[in-house]
Order: sequence, then C-alpha cells, then structure tokens
Amino acid sequence: MTFPDVQRDRPLTAAEVHAFLRSPSLVAHRMQELTDLSFVTDYLLRGSASATGTGSVMVEEDDLLFLDDTPEVVAPGAEYPSFVSREVLANLIAVNKRGFKFELTDEKISRTPGDELRRILTLASNTMIKSVDELSRAVLASKITTTYTGAAWTGASAAQSIIRDTLKACAEIEKLERGYRASSVILTPTAYAEVSAALINANALPRESGNPLLQGAVSFQYLGLDWVKSMYSPFTKPTIVDADNLGGVVSEDIGSPDYAKAGPIEVKTRRTDRDSHEITVRRIAVPYVTGPKAAIQITGTGL
Repeated sequence: MTFPDVQRDRPLTAAEVHAFLRSPSLVAHRMQELTDLSFVTDYLLRGSASATGTGSVMVEEDDLLFLDDTPEVVAPGAEYPSFVSREVLANLIAVNKRGFKFELTDEKISRTPGDELRRILTLASNTMIKSVDELSRAVLASKITTTYTGAAWTGASAAQSIIRDTLKACAEIEKLERGYRASSVILTPTAYAEVSAALINANALPRESGNPLLQGAVSFQYLGLDWVKSMYSPFTKPTIVDADNLGGVVSEDIGSPDYAKAGPIEVKTRRTDRDSHEITVRRIAVPYVTGPKAAIQITGTGL
C-alpha cells in the first residue's frame, strides 16, 4: 500500500530560512508565486495608469469606442476628411498605499523552519489579496448596474439555461455598439461548482480526458469565454464581463530603495534586535472603472 507524496519541497533548515529572509527579492518572488492569478482585481481590470511622480492621474469615463463620423471615399490626390473625437468626462484618481508588517521570531523558525515560513507568507499573501479585491468589489458594485434576467441554473435543465442565458447576456453587451466583446464569466466558488457539475453532467464538458477541472483548475474555457472562480468575486451573481474594457488599476512607483518588487506586491525585510525578522508588505494601487456597461449580471439563476 502506498500513499501520495505530500512533501512538495525539500524541508528547509533554520539557517536557510534566515538566509532567505535576509533577501527582500527572494521573499517578493515567493509572495508573487503565492498571489499569481489570485488578484481578481488584476484579472477584471486590465487597463493601467501610472501615477508615478504625481500621486494621481486623470482617467476618462466610459465612452463609445467609435468616432462619430464614418470613413469616406477619398479620390486620388484628394484630402482625407478630418475627424474630431468627442470630449469625455475625466476623473482625478489619487493613488494610495496599502500595507502591513509582521514578525517571524527565531523561536518559530528554529522549531518549524519551512512550515512557519510557508504559513506566514501564505497568510500575508491572502491578506493583501483580500484587501485589494474588497476595494475593487466596492468600486465595481457601485458602478455596474446592468442585469439580465435568466432562468434557474440548477435542476435537470441547468446546462441549457446556463448556455442560453450566457449567450443572451453576451449579446446584450455587444448590441450596445460600444465595441465591447464579452471575454469572461465571473463566478463565486459555489456558483463555479454548480456550473461545472451541470455542464459536465450534460456532456457539454468532457468527463475525463480533456476535462480542465480534473486538476482542480480555477478556470476553464467554454463558449469562447473564460469561466473564472474567485473567492473574493465582486459579484454575488454570475457576471459576464469584457475585461479588456471594464477598467484598470492606477499604480505608483515611489522608488523606496529598501523594497523589492515581484509583480504588484512590494516587500521589505529587516533584522530586528528582538531576535526576529520584520517583513513589510505593501501594494500601491487604486482600481477604477471606465466601462460599467462592459459587464452584466445574470439574475434569476438561483446561485
């Protein structure tokens, strides 16, 4: 009789943990691995703006993705017609710094070196993800009001309802003629489980070979869309989004020399006189929404 190997990495010694914690760059890269693809903020809001050097940035609000005029036939040697883009409302967004620090004592490192390091970095990553994504949740909830009334996504006809409602909600976004194209379906963990099971049961997704859910994936592709599960989903209902045009994140690089950065998170480490390592974690960013019509929530699903 054999058991699965649950030891992912070679156990670290206390000396190795101390050496690791003396390098902010190594800690930052480890934090990035733990948060990779976890920030729903960065998945949903793919635009970006830099507030470096100013602390704020002007962001234009939602507008049609087309000019008012249409291209004209141009005769040989003739001038091309001049188009003038319309003025749109812009908001001034000030960036802010979010962060915290914690200590890892020599006693904890000595007693359970690798386990304690993994535990504390995981807690720190989850805390930062939760904080930033909850901020995005509030911004998105205040901006996105468009809904589509669907049918129950449970029961014998669940798969049929899921497919029909999703395609119709996508059409609602596209018929606005703003150039939007649905890219993703955002689901809570419970809704993700119900949808996955319904599609597999109806043979809409393969049961075994080729089934993306067999390895515990947090997303899969179907109907030309990415179906994504998020623990901190900003939507309580299944929501269709054009993630490329929904909004973005304003960030700022304040150039602190003692911080290391890997991905969106910055990390600083310091040896204290209290027999411990102090680790500071921060992210300088503010989410914004420019295209609230690029998302639509599906109601009536029962999820």
